[in-house]
Amino acid sequence: MLNRDDENYAVYLSQAIGVTLADGMLINTWEDLEPQTLNALRTNEILRSVVKYKPVYTVGPVNKRYEPDGLKGEVVEWLVKQPDRSVIYVSFGSEGTISAEQINEFGMGWIIFKPGQSDATRDYLPEGFLTRTQKVGLVVSSWAPQVEILNHTSVAGFLTHCGWNSTLESVTNGVPMIAWPLYAEQKMNAAMLTEELKVAVRPEVLPTKKSGREGGGC
Repeated sequence: MLNRDDENYAVYLSQAIGVTLADGMLINTWEDLEPQTLNALRTNEILRSVVKYKPVYTVGPVNKRYEPDGLKGEVVEWLVKQPDRSVIYVSFGSEGTISAEQINEFGMGWIIFKPGQSDATRDYLPEGFLTRTQKVGLVVSSWAPQVEILNHTSVAGFLTHCGWNSTLESVTNGVPMIAWPLYAEQKMNAAMLTEELKVAVRPEVLPTKKSGREGGGC
């Protein structure tokens, strides 16, 4: 917002103006999930004035279903072979990135998801990782059927960037989370999940402090 030559500035400004012109707000959430936020949008005079005193409606949870051809069967078939509550699912979303050093720290038996990179994903993994984890882990190098994964009985937890889609999918499937927000509203989501809803935990040491690199921070 400080750099008005940035194309993002024009986009955000247009969206902000659009909010004031709307006849109402439809939010992908529900009353019990965010009562304080919804109450503020409906009763706080400053926030109500932003939306021109228009009504706010909750329409969630609305979860997107994505079912890639071929890959879904492979992933679900692998999950079926795992004991109940034995798998930690790791995904930082379609835009999230972490350092190669941080990837190297991820342990055996975790799903590593890097969309759009295909075999390039494997270049980021520690030497011998695929061989060492062949029988206890699964590397997904393209889009993963996340809804199906989080709904599976073998999944015990979700290390997540706290994007809103991932948040809703995890909460509605009853999967506890390890919060590792990266950017945008994800830090606010992480605070809500850990401090208010108590359905997530954070690393004891901030990822940025431990690795000495910029990137994901909780």
